[in-house]
Amino acid sequence: LEFEVRVDDDVLDGQTIVLRVEAAGEEDTDSIEVDGEWDSGDEDVTVFVSDAPDPVRRGNDLTYRMTIENNESEDIRVDARAFFDPTTTILSISDAGIVHAVGEIHWNDLRIEEGEERELVLTLRVNAGSPSGLSLIFEAGDDEDAETTRVE
Repeated sequence: LEFEVRVDDDVLDGQTIVLRVEAAGEEDTDSIEVDGEWDSGDEDVTVFVSDAPDPVRRGNDLTYRMTIENNESEDIRVDARAFFDPTTTILSISDAGIVHAVGEIHWNDLRIEEGEERELVLTLRVNAGSPSGLSLIFEAGDDEDAETTRVE
């Protein structure tokens, strides 16, 4: 019997997770120590970030499109994360993105077929207190990209 365990991001570093499986009258136990290191993987991908509109006015919506291109010769699964200005308000997150912390979103286990790409979309409201330039940093696999949007 094989299975994969994914641990939520809020599990504390150093905790031990005990796995107990019972099936057909047999039982097995194993343990895993959480290392707390985020690893998007070493998949060969290229990422791109675009923004619209640019410039954007305070009080209006800003949409970031983050594209992950699979450069591998096989289908892959990859984790991704985006860091953005916390003075904005999240309006929508595509593809089951999870708010990990203020100004940080994670997408886990994204499947991308060989030679294909996957687009993630994040829409934010630019608030009155937002600075004159908003940045988004996007990481997936072995690549990272950033975009800065002018705010008027």
